Amino acid sequence: AGPPPDQLQSEEVMKPHRPTPLKLLDAIPLFSSLTEDEKEALAASMTRRTYKKDSILIEQGDTVASLMIVRSGALVATRREGHKEIELGRLAPGDYFGESGLLIGLGEAACLRALTFVVVYEIAQASLTPLLHDRPGIAEELAATLSRRIETGQHSFATEGATLNGEPIRVSHLAHG
Repeated sequence: AGPPPDQLQSEEVMKPHRPTPLKLLDAIPLFSSLTEDEKEALAASMTRRTYKKDSILIEQGDTVASLMIVRSGALVATRREGHKEIELGRLAPGDYFGESGLLIGLGEAACLRALTFVVVYEIAQASLTPLLHDRPGIAEELAATLSRRIETGQHSFATEGATLNGEPIRVSHLAHG
């Protein structure tokens, strides 16, 4: 199991003893435009956090002023609507969350719960803000992620039997006002 020893050797030679936060930043397309110095500065500011299985990382409505990157484990995002809990999706290593609080100060649309033991690395807003200013592409990518998640949330809301004035809400109702 795993890569052949010769392949492993060449990767270690290319990037000797690279700390985990740097490996994580290298692996996420969001940060691909950063210089090595920017990555090192960001990696130095990252905080490692661990969560046991079934721990709640974020409650629906909580505002998170940092970007959280999943290093290992799996998370489930759920949203309460009335008495129902709807699964919106799952997060795996390399995924991130917290962009809604970071970019626009909004509370999270979902509750995030650990399905397994989870390790996340947190980048505080104070560390990320200068980069978002200097690298608008990163801010745009975070905004695109937030936009996709909002659309997904609306779609799930519109198709889960919600009603408006006693009538089922359909996506077409939302589009036509």
